[in-house]
Amino acid sequence: MQIYSTSQMGTFHLHHNEDHFCVAPIGRDRHLVALMDGCSMGLESYFAATLFAKLLRKIARHQYHLEFRLATVRPLEQLLADVLATLFNDLRQLQNHCALNTEELLCTLLLGLLDQPTRQAHLCIIGDGLVVCDGEVWDFDQDDRPDYLAYHLRTPFDEWYRGQRRLRFSAIRDLGFATDGIFTFRPFDNRDYPPRSTEAILHHLLLQVPPRTAGPDFLRQQVYALEADYGLRASDDLTLLRILFPKPT
Repeated sequence: MQIYSTSQMGTFHLHHNEDHFCVAPIGRDRHLVALMDGCSMGLESYFAATLFAKLLRKIARHQYHLEFRLATVRPLEQLLADVLATLFNDLRQLQNHCALNTEELLCTLLLGLLDQPTRQAHLCIIGDGLVVCDGEVWDFDQDDRPDYLAYHLRTPFDEWYRGQRRLRFSAIRDLGFATDGIFTFRPFDNRDYPPRSTEAILHHLLLQVPPRTAGPDFLRQQVYALEADYGLRASDDLTLLRILFPKPT
């Protein structure tokens, strides 16, 4: 399984990239992947995105060791619920322990669990984000008013979780994720360049098949190519993940 990633600060932001991402093994043949986009109207929104990533890495390590000790592989659907329940409780405890305001914990979350042998993925989308699977696109747009997880830390987890948007994929070949910065590419100078549509940018970053020689920085090179060849930079922070599953034998 080949995983490509990149994250960069948008031109409208001066000090911090408010996006973050996490890729971590969560079992012998499984991975946790996540994209976080901090709320620009929140307090130090890069902190929330970074905190979510650190907590998810910790949770993935725990689940990895739990699978090893119990010698039991749980269904992805159950594991996804367990991961989010732990994240939910960890955030609640940290909010109380550190006296954090809700505004300090506002970030979107696109969370996925991947099983390499079965080429399956279970996802939960909390707020805005983009998912691409084998050429099909799911754009989750809440009109700049995401229903952040932090708004619900006083709600019973099961009640909150039942209302969340989830996707399931099987027999995956190519799976991609993006924060909403992918829709914010704009010209950054006054030179003449060939035009490039939003659909073409999406294809360039998340649909175009990587060459056999592509290295781990493939997505970063694709973003730089948009700047060099078309004079385009993302005005909002941009984070991309792309996972290519091996062909079945």
